[in-house]
Amino acid sequence: MHRAIRPWSEWQTVRELRQAYDKFNPAIILASISGFGQDGPYAQRPGFDQVAQGMGGLMSITGLPGQGPVRVGIPVAALTAGLYTAIGILIALLDREETGEGQHIDVSIAEYCTNILENALMQYSYSGQEFTRVGNRGYGRAAWGIYPC
Repeated sequence: MHRAIRPWSEWQTVRELRQAYDKFNPAIILASISGFGQDGPYAQRPGFDQVAQGMGGLMSITGLPGQGPVRVGIPVAALTAGLYTAIGILIALLDREETGEGQHIDVSIAEYCTNILENALMQYSYSGQEFTRVGNRGYGRAAWGIYPC
């Protein structure tokens, strides 16, 4: 008997796994989270949160003025990628109700680390001004910082 589903370690690519699922049951929704996605020059590299924070640009604006880059205290890139994956799965479930077809939700941790820099990206896009490290102070907002009680 031919097995349509094999252990993950036997698959070469997520794309190959998706093709097998399509033959077995085209309504299956497959979600994958990787460091850099399924395509591109870094697709085969391992990736984890701290690497994504550095390569995605988050560490360039995190920390105290005049000091080196600092990672965020929690794995914010991986958590954000997980949240967006969950949202993608929910949307795929809604779509499957109408079409009967599954989807492959492909999320890159590095991509979502870049996406959470919306203020920094917008500022640079419109003015050419780069965000800098400001520590606990906010960017032009009142009452941001650590204050004595």
